[in-house]
Amino acid sequence: MEVRKSEDSLIFCGITPGTIKMNRIYDAFSVFMKDKKEVDGSDRFNFIIFQNHGPSYLDHFTFDPKYIIKSLKSSEKRIVKANIAGGIFVAITFIIDVFKKISDKVFRLIILTDDGAYKIPYQYITILEDLIDKVKDMPFFIDVIRLNSFDLQEKGNLRKLAQQTKGKLHDINDIKELNSVFSSLSKKKLVQVPGYYGKKNAKTIPERNIPFYANLADDPTEYKGKGTCAICFQGGNNEMIKCPSCDIIIHKRCGAQWAKMSSIGISYVFRCHNCFNLLKLEQQFVFDVQTGRIPAEKRPEKFTHRDMINYLRELEEKRKPKIIQVNDPMVIEEEPIEEKSNKKNKKKIKKKIKMIICPNCSHLTTSINKECPKCFYYLQ
Repeated sequence: MEVRKSEDSLIFCGITPGTIKMNRIYDAFSVFMKDKKEVDGSDRFNFIIFQNHGPSYLDHFTFDPKYIIKSLKSSEKRIVKANIAGGIFVAITFIIDVFKKISDKVFRLIILTDDGAYKIPYQYITILEDLIDKVKDMPFFIDVIRLNSFDLQEKGNLRKLAQQTKGKLHDINDIKELNSVFSSLSKKKLVQVPGYYGKKNAKTIPERNIPFYANLADDPTEYKGKGTCAICFQGGNNEMIKCPSCDIIIHKRCGAQWAKMSSIGISYVFRCHNCFNLLKLEQQFVFDVQTGRIPAEKRPEKFTHRDMINYLRELEEKRKPKIIQVNDPMVIEEEPIEEKSNKKNKKKIKKKIKMIICPNCSHLTTSINKECPKCFYYLQ
């Protein structure tokens, strides 16, 4: 069965500075956000632009469309030529960080660009395809709008990336079409509803991507003091654990039982019932509890978990999103890459670029960076 869910949309503005008036773009963004808000007030928004030292964006999605426009206008004079590959990578890694903390959302990336932006180098295509393959089942969608575009190769690359997520590329030659295209994109994406745990149609993560998602999840910390489990509301001598994100205390066995109800498609990776952060327990332990080999704690009849949308609104009321800037993980070389030659003296061997996960904060980046762009941990 297909349904529509609450969406978090990130708009990557890759239009060449000075080619069109930014007010035209703001109008189109406003149409998109207004149309979405009229249908679902729980939808949130963000943007990515390029400035002198790299991509900039809000550190959190926001419910407030006016805040998006205000933030863009305050940054307008510092916008520079965009690196499309770097922007896509940063957008997806940001969405991964959000996915780690919240559940039951559809994530969308809308790329607005023209021929003036830096093209995606061929050596980055495979990296982006691999990254998109990992996140498309969140679910995650890419749609592309190309304005006055004549570069067929770049158009083909972007279309291929969008189609990987069942998204589309929209080609327009008149700025007047921008509002109507954004209005059409405001319609929610249809997604498959996961079945219940243990049934044939239950949501699953492809085997090849399980290590990636398992690595995103935090290990709960052991709790040795006296306390009451926030799931079964009992104390007792059974092992207790604490969520490293919100410090809520539960029985480890209750966590294993709860994993059945909040699984993301991997039996032992689940969400904290209080703050929605991704957690994981030992796979065999979870299996033993859920199959009755290890007796579970008694669960109360009236157990309710937190409403995620209200929780997100509370967080935004406490702290407004702010604009942050990060290093470009896919820096474009100014000199053209030397093609292969039959002459041995002219052969240039280039080191293969790889995706790496920071061992300190689990942030995803590339081997180009010597330190993590999020926590500045030394990587090489």
